[in-house]
Amino acid sequence: MIPRETIVRDLLHGLGLPGVTGWPNVAVGYDATLKPYEYNLTKAIEHMEAAGFELVYSTLPSPNPTYEIRIVFCVGIALFVSSLSIISFLKRRRGKIAIFK
Repeated sequence: MIPRETIVRDLLHGLGLPGVTGWPNVAVGYDATLKPYEYNLTKAIEHMEAAGFELVYSTLPSPNPTYEIRIVFCVGIALFVSSLSIISFLKRRRGKIAIFK
């Protein structure tokens, strides 16, 4: 669950569109029919618990940090890919990269 609208509005100052995939809307293979999931933390917690994750609400070290490391790693990869897409989109929008000539 990613606050896409907030990212576009506050971090990108309105430049861009909320993404659903790691591909910008100008890329070959972009699927405009995909709809993003709503930003709902309660529903996200329900999905995580249904998938077997035990959420621990504590500042103490986790008894099993493996799950936390996996989650942080996956989120990190997703943010990295998203940031590359956003950077690529913004550079092309400014005309600095010519893909097809």
